[in-house]
Amino acid sequence: MDKYGLKMLLRSIRSSLGRYLAILAIVALGVGIFAGLKSSQPAMQSTVDEYMRDNRMFDFQLMSSLGLTESDRAAFAQLDGVKYAEGAYGVDAMAAVGKTEEPYRFMSVTENVAVPLLVAGRMPETDGECLADAGAFSEKDIGKTVQLSEDNDADTLDMFTSRSYKIVGIAKSPRYISNDRGSTSLGSGSLKGFIILPAAAFNSEVYHEILLYCNFDGALFSSEYDTARDKLKPRIQQLLNRCGARRYETLHAETDAKLADAQLEINDGWDEYYANESSALSQINDGLAQIEAAESEIEQNRAALDDAEKQLEDGLASIPAARQEIEQNRALLDEKQQEIDAGRAELAPAEAQIAQQEAELASARRKLETAKELTLAPYKAVVNRLQSEISTTQAAIDALDRSQFGWELTLSVLQSRLERLQSELTQAQQNLDDAAAQFADQEAQLADGEAQLAAAKAEIASAKAELDAGQQQIDSARAQLDAAEAELNDAEQQAEANREQIAAGRAELDSAAAEVAENRKTLEAARSSALDQLAAGRQKLIDAQAELDQAKADADEQLKLNLYVLTRDENSGCATFENDVTIVSAVGDAFPVFFALIAALVCTTTMTRMINEERTQIGTLKAMGYSSGAIIRKYLWYSGSAAFIGCVLGFALGVTAIPYIVWVAYEIIYSYTQLRFYFSAAMWLGCLGVAVIGIIFVTWLACRRELAGKPAELIRPKAPDGGRRILLEHIKPLWSKLSFLSKVTLRNAFRYRQRVLMMLIGIGGCTALLVTGFGIKDSIGDVLDFQYGEVMLYDVVVNYDPARIQSEELQSLLGSRTENYSLSYQEEATVRTDGGSHEAQLVAMDESAMKGVIDLHYDGKALAFPKAGEAIISEGLAEQLKIKTGDTLTLELDKQNVRVTVSGICKNYLNHYVYVAPETVGSPENNAAFLQTGAEDGGESLAAYLRSQTGVSYVSVVQQERDMMADSMASLDIVVALIVGCSAALAFITLYNLTNINIMERVREIATIKVLGFYPLETASYVLRENLMLSVLGGAAGLFLGKLFHRFVMAMIQVDYMHYDVRISALSYALAFAVTVVFALAANFSMRPKLDRVNMAESLKSVE
Repeated sequence: MDKYGLKMLLRSIRSSLGRYLAILAIVALGVGIFAGLKSSQPAMQSTVDEYMRDNRMFDFQLMSSLGLTESDRAAFAQLDGVKYAEGAYGVDAMAAVGKTEEPYRFMSVTENVAVPLLVAGRMPETDGECLADAGAFSEKDIGKTVQLSEDNDADTLDMFTSRSYKIVGIAKSPRYISNDRGSTSLGSGSLKGFIILPAAAFNSEVYHEILLYCNFDGALFSSEYDTARDKLKPRIQQLLNRCGARRYETLHAETDAKLADAQLEINDGWDEYYANESSALSQINDGLAQIEAAESEIEQNRAALDDAEKQLEDGLASIPAARQEIEQNRALLDEKQQEIDAGRAELAPAEAQIAQQEAELASARRKLETAKELTLAPYKAVVNRLQSEISTTQAAIDALDRSQFGWELTLSVLQSRLERLQSELTQAQQNLDDAAAQFADQEAQLADGEAQLAAAKAEIASAKAELDAGQQQIDSARAQLDAAEAELNDAEQQAEANREQIAAGRAELDSAAAEVAENRKTLEAARSSALDQLAAGRQKLIDAQAELDQAKADADEQLKLNLYVLTRDENSGCATFENDVTIVSAVGDAFPVFFALIAALVCTTTMTRMINEERTQIGTLKAMGYSSGAIIRKYLWYSGSAAFIGCVLGFALGVTAIPYIVWVAYEIIYSYTQLRFYFSAAMWLGCLGVAVIGIIFVTWLACRRELAGKPAELIRPKAPDGGRRILLEHIKPLWSKLSFLSKVTLRNAFRYRQRVLMMLIGIGGCTALLVTGFGIKDSIGDVLDFQYGEVMLYDVVVNYDPARIQSEELQSLLGSRTENYSLSYQEEATVRTDGGSHEAQLVAMDESAMKGVIDLHYDGKALAFPKAGEAIISEGLAEQLKIKTGDTLTLELDKQNVRVTVSGICKNYLNHYVYVAPETVGSPENNAAFLQTGAEDGGESLAAYLRSQTGVSYVSVVQQERDMMADSMASLDIVVALIVGCSAALAFITLYNLTNINIMERVREIATIKVLGFYPLETASYVLRENLMLSVLGGAAGLFLGKLFHRFVMAMIQVDYMHYDVRISALSYALAFAVTVVFALAANFSMRPKLDRVNMAESLKSVE
């Protein structure tokens, strides 16, 4: 550029310094935002990567529930790809530095992996010295003592060789790059910090962990690093499995041998016990049997004496009655004798009468028989004769020879004779019967008489027999009475002798009973002593067996082999840092481009307007013979110099100030090292090329368009756009009510459509950036409020081992300590679909138990509880695996795989969850509880109580998670403030620049209204009211555009296990709009002096 051109350039810069500075500021702001946000993520990432490499942060952390040996460490050290393998110790314990006890993580000093960074003091030199966490202690704490609490369990205390350690240094550890030191089952549930001890301070035969440093290629979180790590991880897992199996077999064999020896000793004890018990009980039982036999015999003899005495007394008492009875019986016998004698006297006449009747009947019987014989003899002779003839005839018939001639005639004669004889026999028999019938009545009468006589004789014989029997009985009774009387006399004599014998027997039995009682007392004492000794021995054996059984159970529990291969991704600080870097990266990918577009638009508008304003000068120079190139160079240098200076300043400030601000913001969480700034030559050249070359190219296009005209046309002012009615003028009722200045403002605003469009786009873009900045805070910053205010409604969650504490025991522990609680089953599950898999937390609980503690909903509508075979999954999980309602998926659990159908997708913001009914997974035993405490401390005191209970494995307090998240949100607030501040600055510069252009374009118009008598306030209102109106319209459009841009930015922020809800609060919309309006007013206020400086005479001079 020649001297005259430079002079013209400087004159132009000086005359339009505001415009020049606006271009410079817009370019600087756009480049600074772009370079700053784009370099923040690599700066943060390179800082942590360099810190990790300097301190050799482990790439793999290997842990085994059975410990790891030195031989295991050596095996990993020989593994290809492993640079260092170092064993380490670590245990959580309660300790005090002063009076307050807090939970700390005690770790051993490592020399090659995860090397602590000494901040102050020196390294420990003896077993009683330690390093303290720089995040919890300061240099003034050097010299203090860390005292282990005696409340620690015995196993924990046994892990240390001493109970106190002197702080000799303050250090940082690459394990903890964030201020969060992790959770624990002790105290409040959050670790206060870490204490680093020499390895010799730990009393352990095995390492608690082995740390591997591999020095992979590629920065942390890069794909190169992940690829190298994932390639080596399977080999490490295989080797760890072999080491774990070997350790398990060794410990199992040792434990089995010890337990077997102990069981054998107990069994020997039982054998000895049973032998002693049998011998002692046998002797005791024999003695008791003898005593009981003697007591039984005494009792029997005593009973016999009692019976004998009773019988004696009863006998003596019955003798008088017996004598009286004998006398009474004698009198009765005498009476009976008289009766018998009288009966004999009565029978004599009857016997005589019977003898006479018997003689008469005998005579009558003889007479009748004689008469019958005489009468019936002829008839009987005829019958006998006929029977003889019949027999003879029949014999002749039978003997007839049928071979002789005429036998048939002879037979006929004989048969005829036989028939005649039979007929005669029949008649003769009839005659005999008739003759006999004549004697039947006589025989009947005679038989009746004989029967009556027999009956009388029988009656007399019976009576006589009775008399004889009665006589015999009387005689027998008399003999019995005589014998009884004799016995009574003998009994009276014997009774006195028996009395003396019974008395002697009683005395003898009393003496024997006293002796037996004394023997029983002695034996009972011996028996009680023996039983006490046996019971003590038995209880000792039972206790020993119980201890052995518990030892077996504990051994089974302790010998459970759980192996873990953890990477930096599982480190809480690294994981949190990666999430935060992801957010910064997403913001850096979206915002700078939008900033750059708005800046480019404003710069383009500014240069185009400038060239249009100076078209008269361009025409004059062209008429004077200046070439187009010479004229264009002035404007190219004008815009190029502003862009270059702005680019240099913006890039320098951007890559330093913005990453530093972001780093300072996150130092609330990460305070382990100083930021290492990131510079990219490619980014610098890209910014320089886009900013400088871009604006130069736009300037060149604008100049080319103006230089296409003839000098005479360019020298003359450009004819203003023709006036035209606007839409509002056709609405007569509304238009008629507007004031004159309002009508002029509306006409001017819509007369220059290009200017209006540029202002609306510029202001709307800035408002959109503000809305997006505030919206990010709403979506991310309130995620815990959304999670624990809308979905998870509990205060505390407790995980417990159902094998060590039953649900009923836990319920009794909770008791009145909670307002409400629900039990559930939880397990880490792998959710697998055709499109991939992801880890998630399985929650199985009844619908009634879920009410009040977990709210399953989507878009404000409650979801139906899943039935058996169904599942409700969280929204983030559904998006990652591209699952929709009605799809089927597989839940890979510890002991089974379950196929379920997705019945719903629920809102969830932290972690991934799958909710099922218990019967879907086999109704397992509950192992978790959700508690609503209603306590002012958010349940922290209850959590501390539960952590001390046997069987409780983990207690999480929602309020503590909120407090931890508050630091992250405070960091996010600063980042959002940075974005909002830059957006506000861009809005102000844009408004200032466009307003300045507007005033410069309308200088003649402003001078004219001043000449017409407008007051300064009216003049300002005439011009600046348009800006305010367009700012309001642009801001309103920016609210809608900001909502779309916010969705775009949130879609780019993808953090695993965290799902952000795309929401913008009404307050954020109001703040964004208010900031836009405020900066519009500020721009108008800054332009007021420029309006006042418009010279009416100079401005109205003719340019022709």
